Amino acid sequence: MPTIGGALEALRAYSWPGNVRELENAVLRARALKGGIELAAEDFGFLGKDRIDRAREVAELAVRYGVAWSDLERALLEEAIRVCHGNEAEAARRLGISRRAIDYRLQK
Repeated sequence: MPTIGGALEALRAYSWPGNVRELENAVLRARALKGGIELAAEDFGFLGKDRIDRAREVAELAVRYGVAWSDLERALLEEAIRVCHGNEAEAARRLGISRRAIDYRLQK
């Protein structure tokens, strides 16, 4: 039998790169797809799929155009910092790495 704990764990496991509206939309989407109020972990299986698909597209383009790993990594770090208006701690959080890792990788 599905438990609310499983749904909460699924929500906690997701990194939530957006904001509280993204969480609200995920819950509304899961409820609409299920057609009920009680939700389980499997009702949130859609979380992260778009992100993974986009990452695969970027990887495919990088390989197709011969972009070196070091160039791709640097561009990703610089773009995250730009999007976060220079806030390296926020950029690190969005990338799932530590603040120190940004400094280390940019110095390489």
